[in-house]
Amino acid sequence: MAAFSSKKTTVTFSGLTLEMGTVTVTANVAVENVTVTQLSDFVEQYVVGMKDWTASFEGVLPLAGVGLTALGTSATLTIDFEETDSQKYSGTAICTNITPSGSAPGAGRVSISWQGNGVLAEAPSV
Repeated sequence: MAAFSSKKTTVTFSGLTLEMGTVTVTANVAVENVTVTQLSDFVEQYVVGMKDWTASFEGVLPLAGVGLTALGTSATLTIDFEETDSQKYSGTAICTNITPSGSAPGAGRVSISWQGNGVLAEAPSV
């Protein structure tokens, strides 16, 4: 099992961008054995991907709102850990929980959870 967390992270999901919050990812790491054929030589390559994973965000409610229509939808979730030289992870997930909260005066807050329904893997840097 692997778990990582960061306070300086950008999360995107279904057109929604979340910043100024804490992201936590918990995953069971699986290694897939992929065989590649090259000029009749066999080369074994191990590709690491997290198949069973969840992610959560807790932070400031975006000015555009959360978009409650995202609840229950499956889309690509991208997590950019800015503290680690913008190490990015991406995978397909279902939004399982959205909980807005707040008190006046002050910024609204939101908690969002996702359940991965595809492999979470390191995304290429752009």
